[in-house]
Amino acid sequence: MAILDVRQAQLLKQAKLFFVNHDGAVGVLIPPTGEAPIFLKSGINGGPWGGTHRGGIPRGNGWAFTQGGPSQGNTATHVEGHAVAVLWQREFKNAVLLVDRPMCKICERDLPQTMKKGMEITVISEEEGVTLVQSSHGS
Repeated sequence: MAILDVRQAQLLKQAKLFFVNHDGAVGVLIPPTGEAPIFLKSGINGGPWGGTHRGGIPRGNGWAFTQGGPSQGNTATHVEGHAVAVLWQREFKNAVLLVDRPMCKICERDLPQTMKKGMEITVISEEEGVTLVQSSHGS
């Protein structure tokens, strides 16, 4: 039984086609506002619609968007990190992220620390299913 519905699978396919020759992770952020889906990719630049490369995210102690340079260990270069950056930049409290692969151990561990209090993102991948990630910055 498929995890992604037909529309979600089609959006993810469109995102892969949009980022020609990108062999890293690709995702589609579905905003809670009904706006058009946002295509994202891994790497320093998350794509033309937003991502960590545009700023507007907290860096430093207590936040998992590291101050270090780009690396596989820096959540800011992962599709999930770019998705959370879009939440910050557009002031969304939540969204759904479709990804073409399961979340890595770094995102599993650090993604909650990238979000402000009350923020959450539902990550869906065909291989992993549905994962609700909530901010670790409580009251």
